[in-house]
Amino acid sequence: MTHDVEPLETGIWLAQLGNLATKCSRDALDIAACLRRGFHLALLAPRPLRHLVECSISEPEFEHLLERRAILPAALSLLGNSMNYSLTQLNSADGIEAEVWFSNECHGGCGTASVAPLAIFRAWLACLTGLQPSDEFDPVAPSLPTLRRSQSGRRPTLTEH
Repeated sequence: MTHDVEPLETGIWLAQLGNLATKCSRDALDIAACLRRGFHLALLAPRPLRHLVECSISEPEFEHLLERRAILPAALSLLGNSMNYSLTQLNSADGIEAEVWFSNECHGGCGTASVAPLAIFRAWLACLTGLQPSDEFDPVAPSLPTLRRSQSGRRPTLTEH
């Protein structure tokens, strides 16, 4: 972004993300409206977290994706360059599981849905809502690798980044 948007206070921002996560946990929802709200919250991220929560495209580009109903690219753009993700096909009845985590593996979240964009968005929200107002992040500080959650069995992976 070439302009600076006044950020929300960390506690308010986390509460708004939590509200969005609750709204997006329902089955009947407008995914485009939820993604748009998520994008706007990313723009309003507190300054200490902006290097972690930075979308990879501009707002006009994001809106263009939503207008074209390119929901998967829109959901992936929320991850920016500081987050990684994986998608796993679950049993056909369960749909898709997404996992999103920060590149330095300091924190992550999971989400499931019948379609990949919603699973990614839910995992993104879970990753961010798990942050605490007192968390301090240093993008250049070395971090020890954390153990990813264990899996009881190998499931086929659709995509990994």
